[in-house]
Amino acid sequence: MISAHRISDMTNYVKKAIRGIGSVFAFSLFSMFFAYVFRLLLARNLLTEEFGLFYAVIAFMTFVHTFHDPGLKSALIKILPEFLVKKQTDNISQAISQTLLIWVSLSAIYSLITIAFSRYLAANYFRYPDATTLIILLAVAFVIQAIDYLCSYVFQGFQRMGLFASVDFLRVFIFFVVSLIGFHFFPGNVIVPGIAYVAGTVLLSLIYGPILKCKVFQAFRFKWGVDKKILKKMMKFGIPVTIAGMSYSAFQQSGILILTYFGTLTDVGLLNIALPTSSLLISLSSSVAFVIFPLASELWTQGLKKHLQEGMTLLYKYVFVVILPLSLMMFAFAPLIITLLFGEKYLAAASALMILAIGTIFWIIANINFNFLAGIGKSSESMKVILGMTLASLALNGALIPFFGLMGAVWSIVAGYFLALLCSVIILHKHIKIALPLGFWLKTCIAGLIFLGVIYGAKIVIHLDNPYVKAIIILGVASGIYGLILLLFRIISLRELRMNLLRVQG
Repeated sequence: MISAHRISDMTNYVKKAIRGIGSVFAFSLFSMFFAYVFRLLLARNLLTEEFGLFYAVIAFMTFVHTFHDPGLKSALIKILPEFLVKKQTDNISQAISQTLLIWVSLSAIYSLITIAFSRYLAANYFRYPDATTLIILLAVAFVIQAIDYLCSYVFQGFQRMGLFASVDFLRVFIFFVVSLIGFHFFPGNVIVPGIAYVAGTVLLSLIYGPILKCKVFQAFRFKWGVDKKILKKMMKFGIPVTIAGMSYSAFQQSGILILTYFGTLTDVGLLNIALPTSSLLISLSSSVAFVIFPLASELWTQGLKKHLQEGMTLLYKYVFVVILPLSLMMFAFAPLIITLLFGEKYLAAASALMILAIGTIFWIIANINFNFLAGIGKSSESMKVILGMTLASLALNGALIPFFGLMGAVWSIVAGYFLALLCSVIILHKHIKIALPLGFWLKTCIAGLIFLGVIYGAKIVIHLDNPYVKAIIILGVASGIYGLILLLFRIISLRELRMNLLRVQG
């Protein structure tokens, strides 16, 4: 009887997890599409230097505004499932209200300081005097966006994953539409995407604020005061996660910031082609990580460690099986991808994309581990790893970028990804005994190498004038062979897939 109950319980959580992952994954695909159409729109309408300038300013603003959150974002995602289980609705209102107050206040302070120094930054750091207006627009947008970001984290905490994922989708969609209209009236003006950011944050706040109150949490009552007990609890958990988040933001942005100073805006533009393109793979896997965080918190609170072990084992297997061929595909077709999306003037980013495509595999698995650790309340452990990764990357950036420029930044990023994977696996194993499927991964890598060999062999054998039709045919053949190898090596089985499908449908 206990066994039957346990199986039923596990089935419910598997169903909940997979449905959540499915909805986030679906929206992520649309988000990535419009994010790339938006980036493509900018690349086609701006000079390479202006394209680099826009993303250099974004990197700067992102870095500055990482300090607006003293741990409350991650604490919300962790603490809301706990309050829901205990039916403490007043505490939920209090947590949401004080998070919004603190975020808006600190963001406003940082933006006002940035605006005050905007002329100096434009002339002496970005070395583009006309950038002042762009800096001001983005400073305003980063204050307003506190509202829609708060809504998305509340949706995640309530495990309303469809709504959570829709925020990012609508954000990039609005950016694209407003920029498209803006370039029609002001062709080639770098101020246009800045206006799009302001308009997008305003519209998102007007859309999702009422949804949170009327659809997700009707018992919400805004509270002006600060509950010290709840704030202390949130900050105790959240500060390590925020330091980790700030460190990761610094890790992501440090290469861009150092390259802006020691290199050229053209190099910055190329990095902002290669890095986001490789990060498409990370975005796809993030649908898994987003669901793991609140779900792990719920399972850990209820003491269901066995469920966590089984779930992580499945994730390790299936995520690697899916992400490896996608990474190798990006590696093999990097020049074609760059040319298709951004045009031949950005083809110099292809080598960087090839290296980053492989390196992202390390970060994808590490990111799953970090979200799992945060969900079980071990956020300080993740913080130490990401902080170490960031410091190592900063040192490498400082050492390599002055001599190797763009490629120095790329190798620093990949080294950081690998360090994060190694340390996160060691720390995770301390808290919950999850056996790494090393044999499974090895067989999958062999299948991946055969997949890559088929691609390069087919490139030689198949002769077609249209490179895109040729690539589609090659990928179809290589993917079929990869799937066949998975079955022959018993890396996956039809029986296991059918069983998990029945769990979701049941």
